[in-house]
Amino acid sequence: MTQPAPTRVPEATTAAFYPPPEAGNRLPMPVREKVSQICTGRCRNLVVEMISPIRLRIAFLVKDQTEADMLTNLLGGAQELAPYKVDFEVQIGQ
Repeated sequence: MTQPAPTRVPEATTAAFYPPPEAGNRLPMPVREKVSQICTGRCRNLVVEMISPIRLRIAFLVKDQTEADMLTNLLGGAQELAPYKVDFEVQIGQ
């Protein structure tokens, strides 16, 4: 008995099923959403980067030390960030 010939799937279709190799270090959506929710309207130049599977870098610019402390405390207390070691990079300026 002969086996059917394999069906060739166009490359454009397979790309949707197989993430690129760098996708392993992408930030999970709940983390991204929580950081955005906390930071919206409170800081500028927000950057959230997954450095490793267990480490995040969150960088932003605020007006003063009070806002920097408030944001780092809010972010540090977020349940979505609990599994990660978070490095904060805060710039204080105008």
